Amino acid sequence: MSTNHLIDLRLRIWISTALFLAGISSLTCSAARTPSRSSWWERGRASPPRALKFLRTFGGPGSGPGQFLNPQGISVDPAGNIYVADTGNHRVQKFDLHGRYLEEIGGFGWEEGQFNRPTGLSAREGLNIYVVDSENKRVQRFDRSLNYLSTIPTSPEQEEELAFGFLEGIELASTGEIFVTDVENEQVVKLTSFVFIPYFLYKKRFKLTASAILMSFIFLMLPSLVYGLSQNMDLLWGWKKIMSISSLPLLAVDTNQSISAFFYRLFTSTPWKVNIVDLSYTVVNTMVCATIIGLFLFLLFLNRKSEAIEKSFVQDKECIEYSLLFIFMVLFSPLGWFQNYSSSILAIMILVYYVLETKFKDKFILIMLTLFFILVGAINFETVGRGLSDLLLYLSIITWGIFILIACLSKLRLSKIA
Repeated sequence: MSTNHLIDLRLRIWISTALFLAGISSLTCSAARTPSRSSWWERGRASPPRALKFLRTFGGPGSGPGQFLNPQGISVDPAGNIYVADTGNHRVQKFDLHGRYLEEIGGFGWEEGQFNRPTGLSAREGLNIYVVDSENKRVQRFDRSLNYLSTIPTSPEQEEELAFGFLEGIELASTGEIFVTDVENEQVVKLTSFVFIPYFLYKKRFKLTASAILMSFIFLMLPSLVYGLSQNMDLLWGWKKIMSISSLPLLAVDTNQSISAFFYRLFTSTPWKVNIVDLSYTVVNTMVCATIIGLFLFLLFLNRKSEAIEKSFVQDKECIEYSLLFIFMVLFSPLGWFQNYSSSILAIMILVYYVLETKFKDKFILIMLTLFFILVGAINFETVGRGLSDLLLYLSIITWGIFILIACLSKLRLSKIA
């Protein structure tokens, strides 16, 4: 093996490890104490924030449409619509960009779509509106038209396990993770996903595996520097129980394009009624596990086939395995948010490079890759409209596109091309 080839191989392995560590960082269930509301200079900033420019006011005291009573939360969706948690009136109101009243949801109570002092909300994702129902100790999820979708916790048993106190604020990360500020229990509950990477063990790269585990351990323990070892360990020990319970309400959310969401939407009831048949959760979970195991075993089968390839159009034949692993890290996660499929960029680059190198002669790869780009582009609500975009997401359009990428990569390997 030449020196340049060895360097290239090591570089690819360490890039893979870096992406794995970036993914496993989502396991971090960090911290506990709610941060205090300190001034900007108390946070150590070198200069004051830039001055804000006044634009307009809207609303006024009262209980009519467009009026407020002690509002405590506000959020703006990507389309510019404004959502206000009208705490004193136990409702959420929606306004357009200019502050014109559009619609509302709520009223005092504990049923679905009712509130007892909503104090915070997040609409930044654009597809779902999450509302903190403080006194009812829950989070309710609505669509953009304020139609009720689901609740966290979903049952008294989950409420007991999650032990929500009086909630105050909520925020949605760019990766789809939900952070809820619990002012009674003084903790931050992070709803997240998990990743795994057993491929390095299969390839007997034990030093690389040990390095990944060590770095992951260090990353998980870093919050101890701020919150103390005891607090950090308490939350880490309860991670499995918290994650198992808190993930359930999000399994069939439209923006979740994991293999779990794929089967849950097809075989359990969803808001869009796209399910083929209603099956028990035990059966669906069994199907999910069987598919995950099957796909990983197929990956190992493809790796064995690489031994028969004498000349590959890529310098490192293992690029196929790495590109599949990056896809699996999102696909296998219970909460595989569609934006996380940016990890499939390596697979796309390989396929596009192959199509260009062969001068578009492989019609199967060309047609399938074109179909993939059509499916991915179909969720752009600015092009197809919000209603169709939501329906396509519930039909797992991104997951189908990922299956196409897997099929294309598999053809390259089975055809002894790469």
